[in-house]
Amino acid sequence: MILLGIFAPFPKVPKQHSVPLVFHFTEHYARFIPTILSVAIPLIQRDAIGLFQVANASIATTILTHTTKRALNHVTINDQRLGERPYGGNFNMPSGHSSMVGLAVAFLMRRYSFKKYFWLLPLVPLTMLARIYLDMHTIGAVLAGLGVGMLCVSLFTSPKKLN
Repeated sequence: MILLGIFAPFPKVPKQHSVPLVFHFTEHYARFIPTILSVAIPLIQRDAIGLFQVANASIATTILTHTTKRALNHVTINDQRLGERPYGGNFNMPSGHSSMVGLAVAFLMRRYSFKKYFWLLPLVPLTMLARIYLDMHTIGAVLAGLGVGMLCVSLFTSPKKLN
């Protein structure tokens, strides 16, 4: 997923004059639900190991995301600078919002139950699409961000053992 986001020549999405309400709602409110739950559920269940795992995965995701943003800022592939945001800013790749929402949803599904937290899954593409529609990231950047979050969960999270 990370490599797909970096190397695939996705088209630039034209600036949107009107952003659907669902993307505004997702950007300002809904995208926080998985992150809050990824901390609240281990606390409620008194799962110290789960809390330690989500902390480690979150720290690793943050470090990997921001290190990669700086490392790829001036790299050009397919005549496109990876660090260039759609509006012309820097540090586009990978998307931090996508990496964190991907991390939170993947953590809850891996640690506790795929079926129990399946309902959170739509928030991942909604967050990614919101970042694209709001001209904050490219398609490749949100895919790479999702890959970073999922990678860190796979490295730092184990399923909770049933009592």
